[in-house]
Amino acid sequence: MQTHSNPESDVSSPSFSSGVVSGRGGDRASQVVILRNPYHGYMKIATWNIRSLMKPETLESLKREMTSYKVNIMELTEVRWHGTGDIWSDDCRIIYSGGQESQRGVAFMMDKESAKCVKRVECISDRLMMVQLSAEPVDMMILCVYMPTSAYNDEDVEVIYEQIEDLLTSGRGNEYLVIMGDWNAVVGEGKEENVVGGYGLGKRNNRGNMVVDFCKRNKLAVMNTWFKHPERRRYTWKAPGDIRRFQLDYIMIRQRYRNSVKNAHTFPGADVNSDHNLYV
Repeated sequence: MQTHSNPESDVSSPSFSSGVVSGRGGDRASQVVILRNPYHGYMKIATWNIRSLMKPETLESLKREMTSYKVNIMELTEVRWHGTGDIWSDDCRIIYSGGQESQRGVAFMMDKESAKCVKRVECISDRLMMVQLSAEPVDMMILCVYMPTSAYNDEDVEVIYEQIEDLLTSGRGNEYLVIMGDWNAVVGEGKEENVVGGYGLGKRNNRGNMVVDFCKRNKLAVMNTWFKHPERRRYTWKAPGDIRRFQLDYIMIRQRYRNSVKNAHTFPGADVNSDHNLYV
């Protein structure tokens, strides 16, 4: 097996690209290292809408918070970087998928050990990307999602759901699947089948119904809702002026792997000048 070391890249040049797969046309990212089972304990994954990664100080804050909360893989939304790319900043690898404008954009930020496990990357759009990691007993397939806000119509949202399901059919079906990001939807309180647990937040809206229907079709569980925590550990976004708090960001896994998740909640103390909370 051939391995490649990754040179560090200056984060001030986020347009750098090193073979990240764009759309469905390629077959894998460059600089691939397959490393089996690097963790001897639990892996921590997180999602965070950071509002923008255009300022270098935001990235430095992200690296500090990632270290502080011992997160292995952090999914980022609203990155606002152009194009697609794969860079290193110190010991963090950042693989990103953006557009032609400084809007939207998604990314994965990984520690050194997780970065070595990347097998495949697909950058679908500035709202959706996927990484596959080599792992035991099965590989991990992680999707990063940034759904449109209520300013967009339902047809725009349905397009992204279709793209997600296309990605799911491209896998073997037995991967440890994680889908996470900013869904701009409220699934709300109240248990429903094996999809939503008893610890959601608020009242379900129409976009929340779309999330639940998607999870039912694909046998997914919304992990935010399965752990009993106070509301300050459940909300992920606060309205301007902190007049209301909502749960909009979610991490989902296949229902058959639900017991592998030992905890899930937000960290309101984590700070990168965003109105969203870090959800781990």
